[in-house]
Amino acid sequence: MSNFPKAPINRILKQYNPRASASAVDTLCEIIDNIMDDISEGSADFRKASGRKTVKGTDVLRAAKLLGLY
Repeated sequence: MSNFPKAPINRILKQYNPRASASAVDTLCEIIDNIMDDISEGSADFRKASGRKTVKGTDVLRAAKLLGLY
């Protein structure tokens, strides 16, 4: 089960697909939740490697690029 809120995803999905089932929204929420977890973990690794306590936007971007998402 995803912790990601369904309502915003449902609105976005329906912009492109007027008929989106509840399972489609649930599945997309789960995928987004997993991607966010992966990016968060990767950006924390970059932060640690740089010896900082704060994650920067560049850390998030590098993690997304490493995952092939950006």
